[in-house]
Amino acid sequence: MTFREQYEKTLTVTTDAPSESTPAASYYAGSFYEQREDCAKQIPTVFCGGSVKVNEALTLSYTPLNCRMLLYTQEGEGTLLIEGQRYPLKEGTLLYLDRRQLSFSLLSDVPSWNFIIFSFGGGFFPFTSPWLPSTASCLPKSSGTPPCFGT
Repeated sequence: MTFREQYEKTLTVTTDAPSESTPAASYYAGSFYEQREDCAKQIPTVFCGGSVKVNEALTLSYTPLNCRMLLYTQEGEGTLLIEGQRYPLKEGTLLYLDRRQLSFSLLSDVPSWNFIIFSFGGGFFPFTSPWLPSTASCLPKSSGTPPCFGT
């Protein structure tokens, strides 16, 4: 199964708008890139990514997928929903999530939310842990600290 097929199986798009006007799940991944098997296990590899513009109120619900995700909000705002907790994703916010065992939703309540998203996997250098913490280490259950960098 290709990464695109896996991605589409892990994403549910819900909206109040008629279904014919809502893009396919793959739209929210940006472009899917060709993979080179000879280096995918040794260095970080981008599976898909690019700029995404959301112009309607909708919810993107993700189930676990074997990758990590970076999401940068260029304009507008959205909300990250994990385990009943809401975290704002405002302009200039960079989000890192380890999707391997994580279910979450992205909510768009405002007329426009522009973000750049990348899903990546492959080899990870041992020194990345202190720089890119897992969601478990940056989402304390009792605090409202989001897994975001910069604002």
